[in-house]
Amino acid sequence: MNGDRSRPKTAWIAALLLLAFLIFWENHEIPSHVEECSGADDRIPSLAAASHRWLIRLSTFLSPNDESVRVLSLTTGEEPDEIMTNVCLQRHFLAKLITKLKNDHVTVIAIDKRYSNRACISDSSADTDLLAAAQSDNYTKVVIGVEADVAPPAQRTMINKRRVCLRLRPHLEFKNVKYGLITFDRDFRRVPLSWPILDSKQPFPTLSLVTAEARNPSLRTRSRRLQRVLARVEDMHIPAAENAFARLYPANVISSSSAIKALCGDDADAMTEWRNCSDKPNENNIYSGNIILIGNHTTADLHDNGSDRAYGVDLHANYIAALLSDQFYTPLGDRLSNAVGATVWFVVIQIILFFVRPLTKAGRSCILLWLSSLLVSIILSHLGYLLMPWLQMVSFMVILVSWLEHALHNAMREH
Repeated sequence: MNGDRSRPKTAWIAALLLLAFLIFWENHEIPSHVEECSGADDRIPSLAAASHRWLIRLSTFLSPNDESVRVLSLTTGEEPDEIMTNVCLQRHFLAKLITKLKNDHVTVIAIDKRYSNRACISDSSADTDLLAAAQSDNYTKVVIGVEADVAPPAQRTMINKRRVCLRLRPHLEFKNVKYGLITFDRDFRRVPLSWPILDSKQPFPTLSLVTAEARNPSLRTRSRRLQRVLARVEDMHIPAAENAFARLYPANVISSSSAIKALCGDDADAMTEWRNCSDKPNENNIYSGNIILIGNHTTADLHDNGSDRAYGVDLHANYIAALLSDQFYTPLGDRLSNAVGATVWFVVIQIILFFVRPLTKAGRSCILLWLSSLLVSIILSHLGYLLMPWLQMVSFMVILVSWLEHALHNAMREH
């Protein structure tokens, strides 16, 4: 019996080499860390992006919830040219728009803009107007985005086990607001939560997280998964913290409209004299109770999110909605655990194929086991736990190649 079931060593070597290759491919899209100091964006490989889209479509949360997040965009060609080309006039415009939104009883106003403290030295009234308007009150919370630069290598440091290479840019000092870092994860499918900052012992929270918490102060205590993710991301003793995957909505789920139309009415366009527009509340209060993000829709702010190219302010809106509705994915496994899991799977499949006869019955048993694991993956994804898409491909390929190798060996023995 043992002689009948013996297999050449070359077959085992080939199978193990294939397993190593599949494990490599399964892990290639899992970043070893997300706080690269290059300042560059990751370009997501087309195959990895396609597998991610497939799994999200197959096993996404059942009812996307935009959580009343709205985007007011500053878009070239839609807003008056002077607003887009003159930063000081833009600050006057934003001060008027923010005042109108506060009169409309917007819940949170988040501004995804860069506010240098030296940009309007020649027109100090622009800063005065903006600083006066952009303050939280009893009903509306205001969140201001701040930016960080990648420091030169000589200025970088380590805090415990985390590399720290970002330094906050100087910015206008607003009163009675919250600040959030507008820096994204290099992989734009991931929700940016916080980043280590030079000259600070604590990680700095992002615009997405601060805005979500401004809307729901009990957000951290309500979501246990968010608690776990934040604990890992903010733990300076962990050298490679990983952010959670966002449930990125289609473009028509998160509403976006022109900032000039929000201030001056639906008939406003690039030729409208915005200075004459009223900052009194709209009659229908269409923005009442909403979260409003204000940011640019310009080609310089486009990013690859694995499905398409999206504007930065739209990505922040997606992340905020995902956090508020608890619709984000926690990645399961890392390089080591995935490699161990694939190895255990390989051993289990070999045991089934070695002991179950006939071979067709063994193949059916393996496929049934694989379908069961796929069903578990889909159930886990509905609960917010995302297995890497390559895991199921690795599992299936192990079954296919192992079964073919057994069948070929049996055929050769019979002849």
